[in-house]
Amino acid sequence: MLPIFIGVIVFLAAILALYLGEGLFSRIVDLLDYLFGGLYDFIVYYYRALYNFIIDNPWKLVIAAIIAVIATIWIVKRQSTVNSNDPRSQVSNVNRKRMAIILALLIGWLGAHRFYLRQVGYGVLYLILSLIFAPLVVLIGIFDAIRFAFMSDTEFNIKYPSAS
Repeated sequence: MLPIFIGVIVFLAAILALYLGEGLFSRIVDLLDYLFGGLYDFIVYYYRALYNFIIDNPWKLVIAAIIAVIATIWIVKRQSTVNSNDPRSQVSNVNRKRMAIILALLIGWLGAHRFYLRQVGYGVLYLILSLIFAPLVVLIGIFDAIRFAFMSDTEFNIKYPSAS
């Protein structure tokens, strides 16, 4: 049930980003211009750069979406095969930590590692923040990967228990 819920949330976030993102971002820019006039030029420049990237590279976005779908299916299948009564569960927990690090490095700005660790609220927050200011969320994802890497396996398993 949870993988379907995660898939629906990611799909809805993508739809909102595609259909409402530009209007929402324009309203946010107007509000920021009203509140912080000096930041307006930076935001306009950032928005234009992002817009130009999307216009110039639509195929990269399609490829990224395909990779995300394949990775999500693979992750869900791997999670469903993990059994907590299995004596190899310690190995599975180490693999969970490695997978969280890889997801945080590659697509952490989408909150994929948070969804993988069953922290849906944080995952949705990452998605919303990536619509507003993506470079910040990229840095947070990298920091999460570093934090996971230096965390002991026991500490990781206590802080992020598996669902099984």
